[in-house]
Amino acid sequence: MAQTVAPRNWAEICKIGAENNLLMAVLATIDPTSWLGSRLAKAFPECFTGNLEGPVPLSVLRRHAHEYAAKHEVHYTTDLGELLESYGALESFQVPYLEYGLTEEAVHTWGVELVPDRSWRYRAVGDTVTFLEGDVYVVVENNQNDGVGLIYLAPANRVAVDL
Repeated sequence: MAQTVAPRNWAEICKIGAENNLLMAVLATIDPTSWLGSRLAKAFPECFTGNLEGPVPLSVLRRHAHEYAAKHEVHYTTDLGELLESYGALESFQVPYLEYGLTEEAVHTWGVELVPDRSWRYRAVGDTVTFLEGDVYVVVENNQNDGVGLIYLAPANRVAVDL
């Protein structure tokens, strides 16, 4: 089970990221109970309030998955991007997602619905897709390794793809 990240005000952190990506990364990942984290929380109190409702920067999700992969000595990416759901980034940051099978075999194996648009199987992490109803989602994992055949989509208002 992934460890949940301490509450952050992602909207404020994303504003900082628009001007300074390094500071955004520090504020997004530091433990606010550590010595330095508590000092940063005092300096940027608006960033350490609220809940985990997004948008969470895509770069922060990628970093989390990369750290998981390094710790467990597993591959971090597929041809279409990082394994953000498989390596706990979505759970840790409480990002909701939809899961679909990319093939009939995946639907049968994993007990999920078939992806609504088969062209989505070529979408990479960070790409957006739009359902017929107009709802926009971000691809947060497209795992076709070893026949897995699953795609994960998060609401676009919960992932900041440009940060």
